[in-house]
Amino acid sequence: MHELPLVFFTVFGQLSAGMVLLGSLNYLFNRSTHNTLIIEKINLVALIFMALGMLLASFHLGKPFRALNVIFGIGRSPMSNEIFTFGVLFGVTFGCVILAYFSHLNNSN
Repeated sequence: MHELPLVFFTVFGQLSAGMVLLGSLNYLFNRSTHNTLIIEKINLVALIFMALGMLLASFHLGKPFRALNVIFGIGRSPMSNEIFTFGVLFGVTFGCVILAYFSHLNNSN
């Protein structure tokens, strides 16, 4: 039962990664204004799922303040690699959502 937060992290992580991947593929093959708005909404929902997954995964840690020690295991530990790549995906998705928000803000003014 103590592994349940990791199960939710894995489910929400895979769900959000799939949403971003399918949204990106849709953007590559169908570029229209309506599709762009849909993809931006998909990215926002994926970002919420990612944040929820990371929040739930933090309940698995024995000492949450030592979570940054995962950085020292990159390249050696598969779990560190997974957390690092998930963080990169979160950062890229967050950047896309923020850029889309500010581009709409500039277009409305």
